[in-house]
Amino acid sequence: PGSKDFKQAIGVFTRPESDPTTLDPIAQAAFWGTRYDREPTSAEMGVRYSQSLRKIGSSKEAAAVLAKVSQRHRDNVEVNLEYGKTLVETGRAFEAVRYFEEALEDRPSDWRTLSAYGVALDQIGEHEAARQQYDKALLVAPESLIVLNNKGLSFALQGDLSSAASVMRAAAASRRSDARIRQNYALVLALKGDMKEAERLARSDLPPQVADQNIQFFRTLMNQPAYWQDFAADSFDAPVFDAPAPLRAPAAPPAAPKSAPKLKEEPKEERRDPSAPVALGAPAPVTSV
Repeated sequence: PGSKDFKQAIGVFTRPESDPTTLDPIAQAAFWGTRYDREPTSAEMGVRYSQSLRKIGSSKEAAAVLAKVSQRHRDNVEVNLEYGKTLVETGRAFEAVRYFEEALEDRPSDWRTLSAYGVALDQIGEHEAARQQYDKALLVAPESLIVLNNKGLSFALQGDLSSAASVMRAAAASRRSDARIRQNYALVLALKGDMKEAERLARSDLPPQVADQNIQFFRTLMNQPAYWQDFAADSFDAPVFDAPAPLRAPAAPPAAPKSAPKLKEEPKEERRDPSAPVALGAPAPVTSV
């Protein structure tokens, strides 16, 4: 009996099923993929598998999984919320709106769902409607830096840089702020023309080489104001829902400013350049933890 009790006790620590969150992201995806294969009709397994796929950048695969799961669980809040996120991450924000709205019918006061809905609205250019959702989320979670970050970027996307800077300043000043939020604030300051403060923030968190790359990108935006609209629209296609996502600088600026782009509903392939500044990423409202 003692030996049996011992084996059961150590099993708590040795079996990955006891706490799969201790696994690295790829191992988590493999773990939940196996569970999903065993229980393909389970809403919970489908959602967990999708979440793990998104963490490793496999958003298209996650969307494929949730497309099947949502057919079986049309009224499941978690399924609708997760499917909305996968659609946004694959550039299908127009489709995602419906799933967020359905999730909000059951969770009208859930700040994560409200923020996710705001992500989709920002992505399709409905910035004022998006900020209404962020404001609702802030009523529930007034200290959420995620929502403040998203709201500030929403103002920036619309071209209201003064409001963007005000909101981002509040987020960056928090003790819980991180480098990504401060770099987003630095970008907004650069767009406003405050290059000195933008450079100070850039160098406060980043290695010199990365900071130099970011600062050069800031100067490109200052010298080509019309480029900001094109960059913002084309880059606003892969939000991160679990942590604030910084604005991603492209590998090289265009030769000349382009005219204001039209929103594209079709998803685009995301190009990743390992030399691009790591502290910059697509403006993305964050809605869930």
